Amino acid sequence: PKSSGNWSGVLTYMRWEDPILGLNSRGNVAPYEVGCQVIYTHIDKDGKTIESNKVFKTASGLSGLAQNPVQPHSISRQARSCEDCHNNPKALGLGDGLLDPSSQGWSFNFPLDKIVDEQGKQLQDNAHDGARPFSKEEIDRINRLNLCISCHSEMKDDQLWKKVTDINGFAKTNELHKQILSKIFRENGYNLLDNDSTNTINSNDSNSESIIKKMEN
Repeated sequence: PKSSGNWSGVLTYMRWEDPILGLNSRGNVAPYEVGCQVIYTHIDKDGKTIESNKVFKTASGLSGLAQNPVQPHSISRQARSCEDCHNNPKALGLGDGLLDPSSQGWSFNFPLDKIVDEQGKQLQDNAHDGARPFSKEEIDRINRLNLCISCHSEMKDDQLWKKVTDINGFAKTNELHKQILSKIFRENGYNLLDNDSTNTINSNDSNSESIIKKMEN
């Protein structure tokens, strides 16, 4: 039977830049996009508000706001930069912080583009079995790699990187990585100190020669 009243819907917040990343049902990293984020308000025939900005929960107990992994059909020769993922909270699923839910009168306390919190707790559900946001361990590891970009971006220079690894070896553990960095820092630091000392001596030698010449004249 036909129900009374009518439905109306609007798109209130859509963003396509800097896609969110997470794991798809195959366990591979994939971009996420809005599946369906329904914020529901019910006004009865007398104009009384029955529900305002209600968000339903799914059977798993998560917010009914949903972001789903997708396989884009568009490709490009230009990949996202390292920093675009490793130094971007939105890419990690933590949101960009541009939209404050409380200012909109919504009943949830996270942005629409945030699918996981900083502790790895999933906030939004999805419709793909086995798909999930990054865990805390994965988020921490991705953030850690951001610190590595300044050095490891030089890996594109095969000759330089081979020279570095021939001298220092490969850092297969965090502890070994710390030791290698400390070794490189100390060696470079002492080389700079030695160079400064040499320059000071040369400068003093030049001054002495100048003084001697003046005395001879």
